[in-house]
Amino acid sequence: MAKRKKKITVATVKSAVPQREAEMRATPERLRHAVDSRVGTDKVQRITASHLEWYAAHGKLSTNSRDNMILMDAARKLEKAWHASGLTGVSGMDLTRQSGGGDNSPSWGMPTSEYAFANREVVRHARNALVTKIGTMYSGIVFAVVIDGEKIEDVAPVDHTSHATRVSFGLEFLRVGLRVLAQHWGMMPTQPA
Repeated sequence: MAKRKKKITVATVKSAVPQREAEMRATPERLRHAVDSRVGTDKVQRITASHLEWYAAHGKLSTNSRDNMILMDAARKLEKAWHASGLTGVSGMDLTRQSGGGDNSPSWGMPTSEYAFANREVVRHARNALVTKIGTMYSGIVFAVVIDGEKIEDVAPVDHTSHATRVSFGLEFLRVGLRVLAQHWGMMPTQPA
């Protein structure tokens, strides 16, 4: 049975913390959509927006902090390319405008359709690299967690096992897939076979 989320309102947040600390808290709307929230020693409340961010923040992608950061960067690159390609169902792209992120961006002044096409190529090459190295089913796990924000235990391909086993297998498949992407994009050296 799924655990019910506690309803958070402005009144409960204001009554629970003093005014100065309340200014550093997340809004109730953001808390409703958050995966996790913590208050640091500086009394600022930080929320985690996705399960992938939670895995990275808790060192679940890699025990090595540098590798953990590289794997998260690879995931962000895939997610950014997916959204910029217009493949998301909720994205509305104005194809008459020019895209870009400033003068130093490689897409500065590029028509939106060309920018979307370039990002579709990035996604296509990433999917091909994943399918070639780890197979279709496991590449689907990477896309489900990175793009769709799914929980790892919900997409792990291990049936009739304990929750801990599903999480363990799913995280291992996610780690391998993100490592393949990081190596494909040159963020991490390839391992000798």
